[in-house]
Amino acid sequence: MAKRSFLKPVILMNSGWGGEGSDTGGGSGGTSDDITLVDFDEWIEMYGVDENGDGDYLDDYIAWWAANFDKDPDLWELINPTLDYPF
Repeated sequence: MAKRSFLKPVILMNSGWGGEGSDTGGGSGGTSDDITLVDFDEWIEMYGVDENGDGDYLDDYIAWWAANFDKDPDLWELINPTLDYPF
């Protein structure tokens, strides 16, 4: 049986594709001003801010939702099926 030979893989570090430093893609470490639609539990983990200091995060979540998203009851039900529609 003939012996098979393989080439070593080569990575071209500076191939010139995309120019010098032109890649501004967001990547996993990028930042964005876009607000992510999340349910109440995810909001607690991501933001978890008690704006009015009363110890009740739900009213802060509702205020955040109202400021950033449509008050559509169907959308609320889709994202927060265990919470009553507050508007």
